[in-house]
Amino acid sequence: MEIVGWLVGLAIAALVLGPFAVTLVRRLRHQQRRRMVDAPRKISIVGNEGERCADDRHIRDRARVRHDGRGGYRTFCSRCGAPLARTHHGSWQAVED
Repeated sequence: MEIVGWLVGLAIAALVLGPFAVTLVRRLRHQQRRRMVDAPRKISIVGNEGERCADDRHIRDRARVRHDGRGGYRTFCSRCGAPLARTHHGSWQAVED
C-alpha cells in the first residue's frame, strides 16, 4: 500500500512540476538562441567589402534595425556589415561609427 502512495505522490509532483520544467527548458533554448544572434561577427571579410557594396549600394539587414535614441534608426549592411542610418527622407546611408 505504501508503494501506491509513493506512485500517487510522484504523479502529483510530475503534474505540478512538469510545466515549470518545460518553461525552464524553453527559456534556456531562447537564451542560447539570443546569444548566437547577438554574437559579434567572428569572420571579417577583407578585400571583398569594396567589391560587393560598390557605389554605396548597401543592403540593409531588416532583422537588425534598432532605434538610435535620437529619433532615427540604425542597422548594418547584410553583405559587408557596414553601419547604416536612416535619413529623414527614408533612405539608408552608410555612416561612420
